Amino acid sequence: MVIVYSSKKLEKQLTDIRLLKKYYGNAYNKIRNRLSELEAANNLSDIPECPPPRRHKLNGNLRDCWGIDYSPNDRIIISVAPLSA
Repeated sequence: MVIVYSSKKLEKQLTDIRLLKKYYGNAYNKIRNRLSELEAANNLSDIPECPPPRRHKLNGNLRDCWGIDYSPNDRIIISVAPLSA
């Protein structure tokens, strides 16, 4: 799956292990695992709905997005948009 980040700053924080440790502390390893799972997946349905990743549809202002947990209280939010051809 292709991962596109919402900003260059966020991309740099999440792809550089040193910055990932600096900004996310002890959760850095869990975040790396989830991002690796996303990169390896062919599509979002390859991510299981049961914990630990727990893919789930969000609602409210984020009703067009999905969440993937990396800890009980934190998640990675994914906006699924088709790539233009």
